[in-house]
Amino acid sequence: MPCGQGADKLSYSLITSRKCGAAEIIKDRENGYVCDAIDVAAQQAAMTKLIPSEPRVAMGIAARRTFEALDFDRMTTQLLELYRACSETHDTH
Repeated sequence: MPCGQGADKLSYSLITSRKCGAAEIIKDRENGYVCDAIDVAAQQAAMTKLIPSEPRVAMGIAARRTFEALDFDRMTTQLLELYRACSETHDTH
C-alpha cells in the first residue's frame, strides 16, 4: 500500500521512506519505521523487527490511532483554511 493508504483500516505497522508523505506522520519506532528509500539494509532491519507479533501489533495499533485523527473532512477544512489565509496574505501585499 503506497504511503500508508489502508493502514488506517487494518492497523498495519508501516515502513515508509523519507520521500513519502506518510513520513511526516510516522514517528520512527513508535507507529512504524522511516527509512531511506534506497537503504535496503535499513528496510530489512525494520522488517525483521516486525517479525515478532508484539511490536508489530503495538505499532499497528499506534498507526491506526495516528491515521484515525486524519479524518478526510477535517483535513479538507484545514486545507481550505490554509488556502484562505494564504490568499488573504497575498491580497494585502
